Amino acid sequence: MSDNNPDKALKKIESYGLRPGKNWKKILGDLLSDIAGRDGIGCEEILLLPDIEAILENDNESAPKRLEKLKNALYKLRYPRHSAALSRFRRHVKDLALPTNMKITPVPYFESKRLMIEVVYEHENGLDEEIEAIKRISEINLVKEALETEEDNN
Repeated sequence: MSDNNPDKALKKIESYGLRPGKNWKKILGDLLSDIAGRDGIGCEEILLLPDIEAILENDNESAPKRLEKLKNALYKLRYPRHSAALSRFRRHVKDLALPTNMKITPVPYFESKRLMIEVVYEHENGLDEEIEAIKRISEINLVKEALETEEDNN
């Protein structure tokens, strides 16, 4: 039977020079336990996956950056469909070439088709560029496109 307890895996993470605090340990431990339970493998085995091991062994990056990358890689393993949708969403937003003072955020987990558009406005500048960007956003359905998979397009 595989070990879903993340304590040994967290100690192994620390052996790579990473020192996650209490909150980081909770996040990483939950992700490791969920993946281990779903896949029927031990938490320590997850750390041996090539992508995960590469992050742990990369001494060229700072510990905080490696922890963030580790969290993202584990999140991608735990929530592959949501991660893929978020990646597609970000790609579509990037393709829109929005002004640097604009930000688009989907509702968490794409639970609705609503988007939050944030614009930082400085009084000296007009809003013409931002209005044009909002028109471009309104012409496409970013949420629908983000949730479409490759299979949907075939």
